[in-house]
Amino acid sequence: STMFLDEHLATKLEEIVSEDISQNTAIFVHLMGNHSDYKNRYSEDFEIYKGELNKKYFGKNKFVKRFINTYDNSILYNDYVVSKIIKALQKNGGISTCLYFADHSEDVLANLGHNVGLFTFPMTEAPMILWASDGYKVKYQEKYEILKSRSQQLFSNDLISETLIGIADISTDQYISEFDLSSEYFHLPLEKCFTLHGERKYAEKENLNFNQKRNIAVLDSLNSLSRVFPHRVNTVGKLKKIVYNGSNSFEVDVIFRQGETRDSFEVGHDEQAMSGMSLEELLSSVGENQIRKIWLDIKNLNEENLSAILKRLNSLDQKFNFKEKVIVESDITSPLFANISNSGFHTSYYMPTGIKNMNQKDFPEKAKKMAQQIQNQQVVAISFEVSLYPFVKEHLEKLIPETIVYHTWDLDLQLKYPEFKEELIRREYFMDTRIESVLVGYLSDFEL
Repeated sequence: STMFLDEHLATKLEEIVSEDISQNTAIFVHLMGNHSDYKNRYSEDFEIYKGELNKKYFGKNKFVKRFINTYDNSILYNDYVVSKIIKALQKNGGISTCLYFADHSEDVLANLGHNVGLFTFPMTEAPMILWASDGYKVKYQEKYEILKSRSQQLFSNDLISETLIGIADISTDQYISEFDLSSEYFHLPLEKCFTLHGERKYAEKENLNFNQKRNIAVLDSLNSLSRVFPHRVNTVGKLKKIVYNGSNSFEVDVIFRQGETRDSFEVGHDEQAMSGMSLEELLSSVGENQIRKIWLDIKNLNEENLSAILKRLNSLDQKFNFKEKVIVESDITSPLFANISNSGFHTSYYMPTGIKNMNQKDFPEKAKKMAQQIQNQQVVAISFEVSLYPFVKEHLEKLIPETIVYHTWDLDLQLKYPEFKEELIRREYFMDTRIESVLVGYLSDFEL
């Protein structure tokens, strides 16, 4: 019924479990959850989001703020209701579990709800949460450990009945163990995953979010999460999404701002694409231990602001252990860049992409000048667009110390494509141990 908010059902559940339940009991609670219209799914106390959509979170995309705000409020309220249910079971003690799942998701950003007539894959990204009491964890330790190990497993809620039987340890001949997420025999190969009543394969090229999450898992399997990672992560929304998908490294663009009371790095690629957010704010939006490498592209470093930039970098180091994570990149040609190198930062000279357009007979002389500059600046790395890789290998590499490492970007490689792995391992540079970082494309709804 929609006469009451979902909290009403949670209160009823509290009453049931507060009584002495002396026999096995299953309670099914059917919540309205986050069905549209979202504004009808929460109380006034949960109307937290109601203003403009801040660019530092959402980027430049013009989402319908009413739907974004009311949906987010409904999520806050739904979290509260589910936590209320779990707390009731926790208070009761005993051997119990709570399995919360949704029958579908909503494509909120596209303002499509779950209209199957306008089907999109975000409508299939439904949540599922399992809570187990301490008593359950002891009695069914093996099941619980299996369930924990499957937190990233692709699963269809069409199979929920088998999983419920398995979690409850019910003996019945109406059960198939390979469909039970708590069973050691669970088996759901990707080629058998369909949606939209069996009409669409889940692994289709159009399922971009799934492809990106899957390809980040591929990078993890190749021990390359902090070697191959997303380009231009300039909003909180994009950073949170890549971390959620499993990435631990990213590239960010900043412009240094000098203020009367405090200097800062503002996140953004250029004056037409600024976030209005400091780098400190961006980094504070995720846990410190979730990030391993940060490629920091400082767009306006020069001799006049270099000392102030170094001071700010050292300040960020004190808060975020910056030196062990950051690549400080700049196209500055001044020897003063050595001051940042000598302070213990991993510095990288940004090679101008226009080199590839030079007459090839001029390459040897250009390489000599660049090698001298690298020596003067005492950088530990160079960074370049992937088209310059042949120039580096044929002309520059023999003139610079073997300790100089390379960072490159290859934006023809896109994490959203199913063939990402095959394309990556075919790249000549992939087996080059001097290539420490490769920036690749990552599709986000939250671009500046």
